[in-house]
Amino acid sequence: MVLWLSKQNQNANNDILVLWYLNSRWVIMEVNNLGFVATILFIFVPAVFLIILYIQTGNNES
Repeated sequence: MVLWLSKQNQNANNDILVLWYLNSRWVIMEVNNLGFVATILFIFVPAVFLIILYIQTGNNES
């Protein structure tokens, strides 16, 4: 499970906190915008790929 939180520090940089649930504990990482985009791609690209495969398999069996 991943949760993204927006955070503003004193330097007016928009850093993002990413919470990962790993090995039965929460891990907090502070990342910049590039790290945030990489995390989103890491989660959503495989998920969308698997959803497309699932839909196509269901359509082919009918």
